[in-house]
Amino acid sequence: MEHQSTINENMPVRFLAYILSIYFNILGKRIYQESLVKLPRPEFIVLYNGKAPFPKEKFIRLPDAFEEIDEEEKTENSQLLFLDALVKVYNINKGVNPELERKSKILKSYVTFIAKVREYEKKKPLEEAIKSAVEYCIKEDILADFFKKNAQEVVKMLTIEYSLKDAIEVAREEGIEKGMERGLEKGIEKGLEKGMQKGKKEGLNYALKLMEQGLTYEEIKKKIEKESKKKRRLS
Repeated sequence: MEHQSTINENMPVRFLAYILSIYFNILGKRIYQESLVKLPRPEFIVLYNGKAPFPKEKFIRLPDAFEEIDEEEKTENSQLLFLDALVKVYNINKGVNPELERKSKILKSYVTFIAKVREYEKKKPLEEAIKSAVEYCIKEDILADFFKKNAQEVVKMLTIEYSLKDAIEVAREEGIEKGMERGLEKGIEKGLEKGMQKGKKEGLNYALKLMEQGLTYEEIKKKIEKESKKKRRLS
């Protein structure tokens, strides 16, 4: 199971890598014995709570990634495929999947917390919005024990995650090429200065460097906007 705020169509491949590692650990040397070794049946699940519209539930299948395979083989005649992996994605945004929320108190609490962050974010800066959401949850006894022990870590983690995603959106709105957007997924792409050729590693290092310097969310946004304008002028 993974939790994501963006949809990754490569999840079947990733889960396949995970489960193979687990199976090899279970089997050990028994993988070479003649008799069949029974294995636990896998189930691959993604919990999605991003802002982009997404269905209540959706399956992502490994055959969708295969080259030279027609739609009929992907769907009606899936038994003909030699390799398949099925990932079920649940949209856990508040109000989208109430049946799922009813099955797990912890999940429902988390959904409420994220909804509060987004509600407060409309009125105040990101870090303050997260702190207010934490305070709300403690007051209303929503994951209260967890937040009392881990409030600082939660605020720091979400501030970094949300800041990076918002910085990506700012760059996208400023007209950055789609190829650069892929680099931005792992950080604020330093290609704004040096171009797309330098790639993803520099983007991550650049993002971490800005945060280590103590820049706030708003300062990071302004820096990205300034560099985007400078890039356009030079081009």
